[in-house]
Amino acid sequence: MKNKIEKFDKATLAKLRKEMQDALNEIGDKYEIALQLKNIRFDDKKFGVKLEGNTLVEGADGVPVKDNFYPEWQLARLGLTENPCGKTFIHNGKDFVVVELKTRSRKYPIVGKEVGGDQMFKFKTDVLK
Repeated sequence: MKNKIEKFDKATLAKLRKEMQDALNEIGDKYEIALQLKNIRFDDKKFGVKLEGNTLVEGADGVPVKDNFYPEWQLARLGLTENPCGKTFIHNGKDFVVVELKTRSRKYPIVGKEVGGDQMFKFKTDVLK
């Protein structure tokens, strides 16, 4: 069944975003990459979307992590000596894997995923020491 869109608004784009992300997830699974929709800008007749893609490497316990290169100066600014992606750490008695490093976030630059879980959490760099 076809649904014609007369104009773009928040509600319409929320539905489209979900369908587009589902389609991107299928493509990402096929090529073993992470594809993610970012911000969407729109008016009544058109919209534009930012798309981000990353290669994945397998971290601890098979959790896929983003394989990004971080220059030494960015790591040093956060007090790190090496790329932490894929490393495990324990926080409040639970095991986590570092899936991403957000270098522009000074307070919570570590993005971790609980081993065996689906939710992502942000952490300070102290959890790695």
